[in-house]
Amino acid sequence: MDLQVRGAQDFRALSRALKDAGAKDLTKELSRAISAAVRPVRDDARASARANLPRAGGLAEYVAGASIRTQRRTSARNPSITVTLSRRQAHGPGKINLAGMDRGKFRHPVHGRPEETRDKWKWVTQQVDPGWWSEVVAKVADRSRNQIDASMRIIARKLDRRAQ
Repeated sequence: MDLQVRGAQDFRALSRALKDAGAKDLTKELSRAISAAVRPVRDDARASARANLPRAGGLAEYVAGASIRTQRRTSARNPSITVTLSRRQAHGPGKINLAGMDRGKFRHPVHGRPEETRDKWKWVTQQVDPGWWSEVVAKVADRSRNQIDASMRIIARKLDRRAQ
């Protein structure tokens, strides 16, 4: 589940120019601006999980406590800014399928016993309200993209002034 920024070529070009110029301070400024622009996604996603996922059994709080990370890639092939939500289970192998939950399905054990292996447990697929993540991202994506684009323009101007 991710949020892609339009203008990826501009992002790659600016990242390359900052690297070539050795402008580490401007690179950090860009990174801070990106983090600030995607912060509403983090906050709204947590609120959405608490409001829309089942509270019984602690699922809503568990998902709301998931790690939400911002990753910047400046590779020539696929430059992007991605917001990712993930959560390792507190016990046992594997990850909770957050993307499946966003589609409206949550697979979990019923009365799993610690003395048994997970493959012996009875598993069920529970229906949950779909879109708890994707609807939040869609709601704030344009605003986040615009903020990132504006920050990129400001930093590009600063870099241009240094080059003169």
